This record gives sequence, C-alpha cells and structure tokens, in this order.
Amino acid sequence: MDRVINRVIKTILILCLMGFLLPAAEGLSADTDGDGLLDDWEINGYDYEGDGIIDVDLPAMGANPLRKDIFVEIDWMKATDHNHKPDAKGITKVINAFANAPVSNPDGSTGIILHVDTGNLGGGNSLNHDIDLNPVWTEFDVIKAANFAPERGPIFHYAVFAHQYSAGCSSGLARGIPASDFIVSLGCWTNQVGTMLEQAGTLMHELGHNLGLRHGGRDHVNYKPNFLSVMNYFFQTRGLYITDKWGRLDYSRFLTKDMDENHLNERRGLDVSGGDRPIRRYGTRAFCPNGAVQNIARAKRYVDWDCDLNNAETDVSVDVNNSLNKSILTGLSNEWDNIVYDGGLIGPGVEMQMRPMVFIMHELTLEEDLSINPEPLSEDDIMDDDLTQ
Repeated sequence: MDRVINRVIKTILILCLMGFLLPAAEGLSADTDGDGLLDDWEINGYDYEGDGIIDVDLPAMGANPLRKDIFVEIDWMKATDHNHKPDAKGITKVINAFANAPVSNPDGSTGIILHVDTGNLGGGNSLNHDIDLNPVWTEFDVIKAANFAPERGPIFHYAVFAHQYSAGCSSGLARGIPASDFIVSLGCWTNQVGTMLEQAGTLMHELGHNLGLRHGGRDHVNYKPNFLSVMNYFFQTRGLYITDKWGRLDYSRFLTKDMDENHLNERRGLDVSGGDRPIRRYGTRAFCPNGAVQNIARAKRYVDWDCDLNNAETDVSVDVNNSLNKSILTGLSNEWDNIVYDGGLIGPGVEMQMRPMVFIMHELTLEEDLSINPEPLSEDDIMDDDLTQ
C-alpha cells in the first residue's frame, strides 16, 4: 500500500512541476496527454501484477506523460536465404512521420513519439520461418504467446513481419479497426522481403488500421485522388508525391472537399478548405477512363482528370478511382485527429471492455500493386529528407 501511495504522490508532484495540477482523486487513473497510457505508467512504470514491482519501465523507454506515445514491438521471421527483419531506414521514416504529425500535446509540442522495439527496448526478436500463416490468427496467436510478454499487452502493439498468410500474396493484415495486433507479409514482393519503402509504407498502413484508420478516410472506398494518405493503396508502397519526389509517409492532413465524379472541375483540381499553400507542392494519382493510372505532379489546380491532354475543362465525368461506379468521393479533414490510441488491448481495463472492431477482409496484394505500380521507383525518384512538412 505504501508503494502505491508513493506512486500517486510522485505522479501528482511531477505533473505539478510540469504545470499540470490534477485533482488528487484522479491520481493513478489520469491520462493527461490522451495516448491511452496512464500518467502513472509513464512516470513510474507499469506494475502488471500489482505487487509493487515495475514490470515495464516506460520512463526508461522514453515515455512522456505530456506527449503522446505509441509503442510497437516487432518480431520477424528469418529463413536461411532471406530475413524479414524490417529495414532500419524504413523504421526511421515511420518514426519521423509520427514525429511530424500535426497533433498537439499538453506540453506545447506537436507530434507523436513512436517507439519501435526491434530488440532495442527489451523485446523484438527473430522467429522460425513459416512460409504461410494459415489459419492466420490461430498461428499468429501461437507466435505471440511464445514471444510477447503479457505485461506488455496494455502498452505495446504487437507486429509480426511474416512471409505470407492464408496462401495469398497480401502485403499485411491488422486484426481489426481499431486493434493492437498486425502483420506485415511481403514474402511475394521484392527479394521476398520488400523494399525499404514497401516495408515502411505497409508498416504504417497496418499500424494505421490498429489506430482506427480506414482505406478511404471516413469509409473504405479506395483509390481516392483526394485522400493523400498511406492508408490509400495508391500511396501505401511508394509514399506520397511531394515536390517532384516519392516517399513521404503520412496520414491525411488536409481538409479536402468531396469529389463528384460526374462533375469534375479540372481547373480546381483537388479543392481544399482553408489555406491551400501546403498542398500546392503535392501530387496525386488517379485512373484514366482507359483504366491506366496517371501520376499527377501538382494536384491543386488544372488536373487533366479525363486524360485528354486538356486540363482546363470545368465539367468532366470520370471514374477516377476505378470503382466501376461514378460517385461522390468523400474528403476528410486531418486524419491524425481521428487516431484511436486505446484500440485492441491498449490501455487500462481493456480486458473487461474492448472497443468494437471492424474486421478487414482485403488488403493490397502484389498483383494489385503491380497493376498500379508497373515500374519500380529508382533511388532518384525517392526523397532523401522527409522530416519537415
């Protein structure tokens, strides 16, 4: 009991020193930054068994009660001729993407601290190679039970970089929306492990599902030109196009207006509410009437939606997302604001009350990716620095 009282006092004192006075009754249950991790955990560490002994030392891992933190443990399969361990540069790109997020924190900073454990935070290890997780979640759960410490459950998302699942060539899978388990499975892809961008984009895509994000923003309608996000299959494996380079990993950060595919104004391009200066550097992608994909270098104004070499028409009708049905493609405001931090098993008390999940039936396959990306990117096509907006 004395240890618990001391933790409460320490939590309140630290937050007071930081300028945040909490009612004493909140004590251990406060989550000042709203990241699903209690202030007590982020200041004192997490006591899984309630015996006064810290089992997960979050402050030593860099947790901050006044800045949003997300933790991910990654285990990976290793074969004799290839290794699914994620590329370190790709991990850094995803960490930078979260650090650059337009998300406000109580301490006045912006961004989200993404902590990825590939062996550097006490977890993360190689696994025996399994050519096919099938049935996928049954085999995943066997791996998780043997390799993921249960005391990490309320804190860490758990990911397996696998070869394939369900006898297919899908790039990955999240257990649901939102959730806390996911798979990256690039065994059919480049060199049986995927390129750095394929790995990084798929990691951020599947983690996005864990965080409550969908393929089309508010819905699962895919390939929207007005949805600039790695959640969109157009951008999952190559990133967004900005200032004439590919490779920006990001969730949607713009308030794009709806697109009526029956009445597109090419002069207006992607219509954005509010200040449009940042989006002026962005490109997008869309399907032409013949089914080919066009890469659009500047999407803000004068976009040739119908691919007829005239980009000044004010009323054209095109199925720009190749859904075989012309409809209104809904836009979205800042997708980062829609993140669910306590999906799946993340957070306190989730064993008793988990958020409802939407299950995912389909993810990007190699065949589908090749159909929209027939030519691989060269190093010259990919941006070097993605730290700033």
